[in-house]
Amino acid sequence: MNTFRLFLAFLMISLTFGSCKNETETKETPSSAVTKDTSEETKKTEEAQVQKKVANSLMAKLMVTPETKTFMSNAVSAGITDILSKNEGPYTLVVPSNEAFEALPDLTKDQMANPQHKESLATILKNHIVEEDLTSAALLQSLRTNKVRTLKTMGGADLMVYLEGSDIVFKDSKGVIGKLGKSDILASNGKVHIIDAVLTTK
Repeated sequence: MNTFRLFLAFLMISLTFGSCKNETETKETPSSAVTKDTSEETKKTEEAQVQKKVANSLMAKLMVTPETKTFMSNAVSAGITDILSKNEGPYTLVVPSNEAFEALPDLTKDQMANPQHKESLATILKNHIVEEDLTSAALLQSLRTNKVRTLKTMGGADLMVYLEGSDIVFKDSKGVIGKLGKSDILASNGKVHIIDAVLTTK
């Protein structure tokens, strides 16, 4: 009889312990699953945000703007697409039009197209990128007050900006002048202004 009672007691304890263990596992498993689901959800959200930024980036704007196709193509050749598509910025691109590139001397165009001159091409393009957020309105207001403004480019060159009549013009160290045309093409990491000359090619 005592043995039977001990057996019953042992059975009850075992069942109670097993029930508690199952409850613990039942509670822990959903928690782990929720954590995993939350982590995956966060990752997907972050990826979606990155994709959205890239889709609205400076590089994307260059691709869909007819006047900037040559600059965009050169950016791919020079290997600076990540700067324009993934970097936060803000950047202001002073982009020569297709016609501006076409007007360059044949020798210069040949050098720019040569893969061996990839670094030189990258420097030329970076000399049209300013690491500031500059709208045409802000530039105009600044120039009306200060007459002349100097911008430092990503490539290390200095560009002088001033008014010529009612036009905003950019002048490089070689004296080449680019007049501002289409402006304020907005992107997630900056904006694009289009000029009619290629600056700092030497």
